[in-house]
Amino acid sequence: MENNNILIREMTGSDIEKVCSIEKEAFSDAWDFESFRYSVKAKHDYSIVAESDGEIEGYAILRTSFDTADIINIAVDKENRQKGIAGKLMHKLLSYGDSTGVISYMLEVREHNTAALRLYRKFCFEIIGVRENYYSNPVENAFVMKRKIM
Repeated sequence: MENNNILIREMTGSDIEKVCSIEKEAFSDAWDFESFRYSVKAKHDYSIVAESDGEIEGYAILRTSFDTADIINIAVDKENRQKGIAGKLMHKLLSYGDSTGVISYMLEVREHNTAALRLYRKFCFEIIGVRENYYSNPVENAFVMKRKIM
């Protein structure tokens, strides 16, 4: 069931503790507090959160370099998955990137992360390669995916 009361906004320093909690829940090789703090301050990163009733339910980070961008992180807390939040975060990242002149988006995803693959395909990402043993804990290949704007 989709949550329509979601506010997507830029991440602030006061969001980082909750974002770290979601990150640790979602990823075995989680970013630490300092990595998120850097991202919030970095001019080349667009860090956003999904908030509902004052609670952070997900986040995403886009890192830009000239006319290309990497989707670095995207996660939703366990209780709020399958509600359309990740799609709203992706839409906001891509809208922001498009408005700043990005013409090519890239990301890596665990090859067995079917939910993420489904999300990325919905936003016209295609697998263009494999990074062998890219992830640890557990060791797993990464699909490299790209979305090109024409």
